[in-house]
Amino acid sequence: MSRLRDHHVPDDAPAGRSRGRRGAIPREHLAPAPDDVVAQAAGAISNLLDLAATDKSLTEVDHSTVFGRADSPGLAGATGERAATRLGVRHFVPERMGAGYWDFFRPLPHVMLSITDARYRALQWAAVQGEDILKIRLLCSGRFLTPGRELLMEAPGLYASFHPRGRDGGYFMDAGVDTRVVIVHAWPEAFHGALGLARADLPRALTPAGLAAEPPYRHVGPLAPALFEAATGLIRSRAELSGALRHNFVEAKCRELLALVLNEMSNAELNARLGQHISTRDRHRISEACDYLAAHFRAPPPIAVLARRVGMNQTKLKAAFRHVTGRTIYEYVQELRMRKASALLSSGDASIGEVAYAVGYAHPANFTAAFKKHFGFLPRALKPRRT
Repeated sequence: MSRLRDHHVPDDAPAGRSRGRRGAIPREHLAPAPDDVVAQAAGAISNLLDLAATDKSLTEVDHSTVFGRADSPGLAGATGERAATRLGVRHFVPERMGAGYWDFFRPLPHVMLSITDARYRALQWAAVQGEDILKIRLLCSGRFLTPGRELLMEAPGLYASFHPRGRDGGYFMDAGVDTRVVIVHAWPEAFHGALGLARADLPRALTPAGLAAEPPYRHVGPLAPALFEAATGLIRSRAELSGALRHNFVEAKCRELLALVLNEMSNAELNARLGQHISTRDRHRISEACDYLAAHFRAPPPIAVLARRVGMNQTKLKAAFRHVTGRTIYEYVQELRMRKASALLSSGDASIGEVAYAVGYAHPANFTAAFKKHFGFLPRALKPRRT
């Protein structure tokens, strides 16, 4: 088992590189046991993130893994001028760890963004150090495990959490599966500065009172279609856009991700307030309905049958279900189907027709249409590319 911290930078990265201060290296995804390649990449990443805390141009970073260098394949295979090297650093996964890469960006002030597309040979521990920072993890493929090695989240999923200074944590990334994850690391200043939001525009969890609340904010749940589409677009941008264009694309997508996540947080808080009148007994019934749908999403029962099963009338079930889950019953079933479908497609072990049948569609064409409506792209986009 290997140990990682923020951004896969090795534990013995050069001392004095902005450790422990705002704008320093967000510690998620650090590589273990450095060799020369890892140590060199660590220096480049550390330099980059030092500059992220200032207004200095990121063109000052001088390393072959900085994208856009004419003597480097770069972050998108780009071979542009050095003026296009102001955005990011690429770090390739050492062969002994697995295969793949990690990309690191500073798209906005007080915001870092990392993209992982890798397959690990062994279970990876991602240590998260408390730095008064909000972490938004959009898992498109793979699995996260708890410190006790139980399932924390399976793709596609959203894991967002605030980490106060001095409150460390972590999770495992599973081995032997394709791990594709986009992580936004946002310090509180970003919401007022880069996004220009007033306190009244923020969800309560991100106001000063919310950030000081106990326990700290934490959310694990399904990945909404718009978030999944934005995250997969960032991952695909490596092959689709040159360095200078990718810079603008990453900045725009980072703003989009932050706006979508903040909106989801606000909606969840609103639903929680609206649902306060729902009795504990009815909440248990909704939980029972969710469990039943999760086990029968291939052929879900009519609402009338589900209502009788959990002991509620149809009108109350539909209203309470939406308040508790934030989705209609139909949307919930579709989310279950599409999450299962995306996981099967990403594994590469099943054809699109087999996946369609596995999630309850008799005709692949109907599945393809539903998948594109849900995610915004065709199922074949998730099939692993054969090399």
